[in-house]
Amino acid sequence: MTTTGARTARLLWRYSFVLTLPVCIALVWWARTTWQRYQTFRVEQGTLEDFRLSRVGAMTFGELLRRLEVDWTQTGSRRPLPDMRTFDLFVPEQGLARLDADLPHSGFDYVDGVLRLGGDDWRVSVRYRGDNVYHWGYRKKSWRVKTKKARLFEGMRAFNLIAPRTPELLNNYLAYRLANRLGLIAPRVELVEVRVNGTNMGVHVSTEQLDESTLRAQSYMPGDLYSGDAVAQKAYVGIDNDLFRYPGLWEKQAENNHYPTGARAALAALLAVVRAPASEARHERLRQLVDVEAFAAFSALEILCATIHVDTEHNWRLFYDANRRRFVPVVWDLFGWDKGNAPAPGSGPRLDVLSSPLHVVLHADAGFLAARQRVLARFFAGGGDAAFLRETDAAITAATPAVHRDPALTMQVQAFRPAEVRAAMAGLRRDIEALWRDVARAYTQAERPVRFWRQGDALGLLVDGRVPITRLRLLLDGPRTIHGAALRFVRAGEEHSVDVSAAVAVRGAEVDVDLTLMARHVPQIDSMRTFEVKLNRMALEPATYELTLAGLETEHVVDVRCERGSSRLERAVEGAPQRLDLGPMYRVVEPRPVVVPTVWRGEMAVDGVLEVATPLVIEPGTVVRLAPDASVVVRGRVLARGTEAAPIRFEPAGDAPWGVFALQGRGCDGSQFAHCAFREGSGYKTDLFEYSAMLSLHDAQGVVVEHCILHDSRVVDDMMHAVYAELTVRDCRFVASLEDAVDLDISQAAFERCAFERAGNDGLDLMTSRVQAVDCVFRACGDKGISVGEGTELQAERCTMQGCVFGVQVKDGSVASLAHLELVDNQGGIDAYKKNWRYGSGGRVFVYNSAFRGNRTVATADKESELRLRDCAFDVTPLSSRRVLVDGNAIAGPVRRDPRDRVSVQPDR
Repeated sequence: MTTTGARTARLLWRYSFVLTLPVCIALVWWARTTWQRYQTFRVEQGTLEDFRLSRVGAMTFGELLRRLEVDWTQTGSRRPLPDMRTFDLFVPEQGLARLDADLPHSGFDYVDGVLRLGGDDWRVSVRYRGDNVYHWGYRKKSWRVKTKKARLFEGMRAFNLIAPRTPELLNNYLAYRLANRLGLIAPRVELVEVRVNGTNMGVHVSTEQLDESTLRAQSYMPGDLYSGDAVAQKAYVGIDNDLFRYPGLWEKQAENNHYPTGARAALAALLAVVRAPASEARHERLRQLVDVEAFAAFSALEILCATIHVDTEHNWRLFYDANRRRFVPVVWDLFGWDKGNAPAPGSGPRLDVLSSPLHVVLHADAGFLAARQRVLARFFAGGGDAAFLRETDAAITAATPAVHRDPALTMQVQAFRPAEVRAAMAGLRRDIEALWRDVARAYTQAERPVRFWRQGDALGLLVDGRVPITRLRLLLDGPRTIHGAALRFVRAGEEHSVDVSAAVAVRGAEVDVDLTLMARHVPQIDSMRTFEVKLNRMALEPATYELTLAGLETEHVVDVRCERGSSRLERAVEGAPQRLDLGPMYRVVEPRPVVVPTVWRGEMAVDGVLEVATPLVIEPGTVVRLAPDASVVVRGRVLARGTEAAPIRFEPAGDAPWGVFALQGRGCDGSQFAHCAFREGSGYKTDLFEYSAMLSLHDAQGVVVEHCILHDSRVVDDMMHAVYAELTVRDCRFVASLEDAVDLDISQAAFERCAFERAGNDGLDLMTSRVQAVDCVFRACGDKGISVGEGTELQAERCTMQGCVFGVQVKDGSVASLAHLELVDNQGGIDAYKKNWRYGSGGRVFVYNSAFRGNRTVATADKESELRLRDCAFDVTPLSSRRVLVDGNAIAGPVRRDPRDRVSVQPDR
């Protein structure tokens, strides 16, 4: 070696620590971190992911290289992203140390922190979230963030920042977005970047934590929201963690406060139906307990997302809507398009999801199957697939720059490179498009034509494949008269006949039959265990039906055409007769008899609870006498139109109050009450539902109540209550209610020339509603004349509030526009404030050209509210302030009254 070479070698040896020391430190860190992860998540915890030492070592080494790459090459990484918000979490180091002290257990205790976004700060509590290791076992964590009640974050008290579990990143985000498109209850989601104490932690999915606020935001009344998760940290040892066997495995994320804490009668009833033997009676009870259309949309979502992640043990969220008396599915953690749960290669797409006992029961209901087909057909026919793929492209575009600077692309015990994540997102998009081509073909394109035959008095039909018959058109050799219709079929060896007369429409020589007829669906269940449900499937076989039309011989049928999920009619092919058993299918077709309204006249005595399924006509002069606690629940349209000379009366049969006269459901749309008098009623409550007023209107549209009087209600809060309703109330009086005279929840209503007198509490109590009140009078109400709460919009004109505690009180995100009011002798004229922490503001009130006289206080507002009075007349002018602005002080003219301001029916006492 030359002298120069020897000198160079000595120099390199002397300073070799510059290279070897960082390498040694990195190797020590790698070895220590690898061993700690292996010890925690393979030896101690036994997680579901493959934490073999070799995989953990490779993952940790990949993470180290990625961090070095980001630190050395990603300059300007704090610059805002063009299409993605950045959430900054600041957590004291001791707080982070507490969370990491003994994972996973230590990670579920909240510590204090601060959330910063767009220059605003929120004081929050934070913890890790999630049952499985991919949420808290890697450097990138999933977080639960909870704000203070005094200041919510964009209307949310709690939300999650979830670390994606696969390199596709978008699985859950896109599944939730698709759920929104299908009209299902789902949490708000957003792709975001998260920084913790200034350090970039990469892409997360901001996901609303389901609670009562979720229901309110999606126009549902607060109620019982059940959570079914019995896996990982929530699994029980020593029992089968079957959610559909043990009601106690379910928790509540929101509760109906009208029932005791922990009450779960509705859930128990649903599980009893799921466990009951197969029968027509079971499916009739199922229809009473579940919203079939909503569950059909949920099933369509599962098919479109290729998911089986909602199963016997976990990820169920069910909302029981006591006002509609139905369960509704809530979307949670579908983990769409998971390659690990894909069907076996070559087996085609999964066209039915049978991942729990509830799924199996629903799939035995022909009405459910027909509803799901309608959902999917509408989705594809309306271009929902193309619109969603465009949204997917936008999500990939937004995520790409964040991926490039994400230092923690660790998922599935593997450290990924940005290029691999980009390729995975693009692959996910291709997979969705290919899957949906197959689903659209299966559910909207009939493979074979319908076959028909003539046999005696019946027209036989054979249906095959997934696309059902949705309408028949029979072409006759001339005009015919048809007196009725029946559909016959064989199930489990027994013949059945269903009256479908109302489904038939005759137009000369054409007969349309509005029926949905499905092929035979037979469930093939291999297992209900979580990791084996992907083997379950439905076998489709041909089904036959026989249609008989009274007054028509089949020889007069010239041609048979059918509609199969679209408006296009195709010709059926005549063939040889067949008779096939439908097997395990129930509610094969809904009875459609010609409905004859029920008519009440004279004196009608009601004892107990009377359910009326048909339309109800109550003739003028009828007196309905109800025994103590007796109630009437009607599911059809009510026409109770008395006259001024012959009013209709609902009154007690004795000294004790009766229960309720209730409209339940959309079958009651268009109901009318005129010149009716209701007195001394109360309400009706069971373990499953409640009617909180003697006149209750639930989920009915286009209801008209005019020239009626309701007075002297008893026992329960309200005299008249409407929820999910749309109604017009004219020329009515509400006198001496026990509490509120009229209570509206999530409804639209117009009140014209009505009087609210001596209410025990509020004259008109409004929650999340849109209401107009014109020429109405509120006198001597025990609390507010009008209470405007929880996101309500009120327009009131030419109304008088006299002798109330408050004339009008507006709160919790509500807006009231008031013109030409008289507020006389109230303790408080108008008040605005914030009461419910779930709403981000108090009330906003705008008052025009109104008169205030004799009120103890004229106008008040708290710091969360706003009250403006323009061109009003005051006997004592309020001082203008930041919250109460007085703009002009005019002498208001007389409040204009309509000369028809009277009520025809008067109390008879």
